[in-house]
Amino acid sequence: MRTAQGSQFTLILSGVSRFKVDGFSEGNIIFECELSTDPEITKDVLIDLNHGSTNDRELARLRERVSNEGYRVFWIAPSYGATVAALIEGLSVVDGVVTR
Repeated sequence: MRTAQGSQFTLILSGVSRFKVDGFSEGNIIFECELSTDPEITKDVLIDLNHGSTNDRELARLRERVSNEGYRVFWIAPSYGATVAALIEGLSVVDGVVTR
């Protein structure tokens, strides 16, 4: 990732249980980015994490994983480009570009 000022950094998601990315485009612009431990996740993010399924039982199970199992929800809402939703155990931010 790169800030508007040009500084580069890498986000590393660990313990990924669910992950959905949709709409990659050249020159993605992030509008907002959030990491949450609050089980009251918005329904649209839950549906993304559930690969489009709106089954209430499955959505409740995702909330339970955040509430009782220590998972976090990470999401990116773009101004332009990719939407990201992930159910993760941790997130690290590293200066510069990391390749593995």
